[in-house]
Amino acid sequence: MKQIESYSKRKEAFLRSHTKALGQIIGTALIIGAVSFAVVDYYFSDMPYSILIGAVLLYWH
Repeated sequence: MKQIESYSKRKEAFLRSHTKALGQIIGTALIIGAVSFAVVDYYFSDMPYSILIGAVLLYWH
């Protein structure tokens, strides 16, 4: 019974640590994507105010 509890605790700790790391990776990717979107949209768009979309995305993160 102790082996099962030990395994369960180790599995839970493993998932918790990897979930946090995955969240950080996804958050960083969202920031990079928002900045990239804003830069491309600013340079290739006739409406320069559309860079605000990228700024809003960055602010929400």
